[in-house]
Amino acid sequence: MTDFVVGRTYKLKQPVFVNDGKLKKLGQMGTPNTLEEIKAKRPPFIEGVLETGVGITIRKVEAFRDPMTGNVTDVFGEVLSGELRGKIVNVTWVSRQDLKTGYTKRDATMLEPVEGESK
Repeated sequence: MTDFVVGRTYKLKQPVFVNDGKLKKLGQMGTPNTLEEIKAKRPPFIEGVLETGVGITIRKVEAFRDPMTGNVTDVFGEVLSGELRGKIVNVTWVSRQDLKTGYTKRDATMLEPVEGESK
């Protein structure tokens, strides 16, 4: 399933953008590679931008079987600050996925647990 813990808060180690409710790394989908460029020329399909340090509290984990891709584990969290505060986003797209098992693992280069949080 996943190493994310429901109720635990993680903070972004890199800026990301949101498209269709999914967190995406800068540079994906033909977007610029820097936060400054995205802010200057924000493509219309970007719902919002989350900067480094923004907290996301995991609210739900869904495991299911998709006929095209097999087992999938989607992880959803609530944005705690910034322009998308309160929005539920899918963090799976900035995580590591094992396509054979459907396991979604936190990518330590993207998200880190907030210290002092209870599990």
